[in-house]
Amino acid sequence: MTIEKKKDQDFCMHCFWAYPEKYEHVAGQYEKRITLIFSRNEIEDYNKLIQLYGEENAKTMIKQLIHDHLID
Repeated sequence: MTIEKKKDQDFCMHCFWAYPEKYEHVAGQYEKRITLIFSRNEIEDYNKLIQLYGEENAKTMIKQLIHDHLID
């Protein structure tokens, strides 16, 4: 779903890029973001994920895992 783009301050104040801690849209697109950070011993997991699925497919795989977990 696309949110109507407006050039007003209130609209921009609800954007991810202005307030990532509390936002309603990302540059006018209705979406939410999660940033995953892999560190220390998790880097090996990250490398395996990318090797198995590729970077773009890894994103899809992570979303599918979350979806499957939430349905159960």
